[in-house]
Amino acid sequence: MDKSSVSAKATAESVAAQDHPAWDPDWQRLRFVAMAQCDNLSCMEVATLKGTGGLQPIGRSFDYEEFYTPEHFDPSPLLIGVPKKCSEDVCSELHLAFASAWGDAAAASAHIRTAVERLLDQLRVPKSAVAKGKRQRHTLHRRIELLAKQHPEAGDLLLAVKWIGNAGVHSGALTKAEVMDALDILESALTLLFNDHHKKVRKLAKRINSRRGP
Repeated sequence: MDKSSVSAKATAESVAAQDHPAWDPDWQRLRFVAMAQCDNLSCMEVATLKGTGGLQPIGRSFDYEEFYTPEHFDPSPLLIGVPKKCSEDVCSELHLAFASAWGDAAAASAHIRTAVERLLDQLRVPKSAVAKGKRQRHTLHRRIELLAKQHPEAGDLLLAVKWIGNAGVHSGALTKAEVMDALDILESALTLLFNDHHKKVRKLAKRINSRRGP
């Protein structure tokens, strides 16, 4: 974040609270806007950000400094690595999740869940099956189980992502840290599914183990 670009003001409630006899600097609440720029020389993209802030003590002194908590980036930085082989639909949902993760954990979890569904579409995991003469739609859980038959490790990871997503979609009680957990787990699943180097190493190890030597 470019510190020189920060523009912050105290909220109306915070200003009014300064008349309270027990007022303390850490009661201060701020809203801010700022600019940021990627330091990757191959990118150098600029972004706007906004959020909230306040005052916090500096060590054990009586001095205070401002702190800021971003709640929105435009565009958002990539929060995980996304393999180039991911479909446009998967990437689109992930970018929406990245943008939401800063201030709306429930929305981010919904986009992560949809990204998993689009991933299963890309991998051609069936959406339905015929049972007793009727076509029945598979749940997300069932589709992940079907994927796990060929990719058990990735399947386990995607189930964990689904459970976190359920918590956000159905109860709304999800933290930013839990959203980041879901993204980290999803990144590992994507690596298992699309990283050719990882697959080659596993095949090499399997061949060496079967020969009991190089």
